[in-house]
Amino acid sequence: MIDVFLCTCATGDDLIRAYLFRACQHRWLREPDINLREVTHQRFHGARWDSVDCSLKAFQGARRTWADDHATSSIYVVADDDCMPLGV
Repeated sequence: MIDVFLCTCATGDDLIRAYLFRACQHRWLREPDINLREVTHQRFHGARWDSVDCSLKAFQGARRTWADDHATSSIYVVADDDCMPLGV
């Protein structure tokens, strides 16, 4: 299993980014042998997502450090909510 940290900085009123995130999430879920973890800079709609305690400005760097600290696989992916993986 490979950890995939799908990161978003969407807020409740940013519907376009939320829809992009959802599309990427569905695509990642089609990959075999991954452990998908959703990561945000704040609690988002009370979801079960992991939250990096930082400002929006600091999120780009902090999410990488957070993923490095929380990965359970030796190789892992830090993915953005606006980059769709290629494939089926």
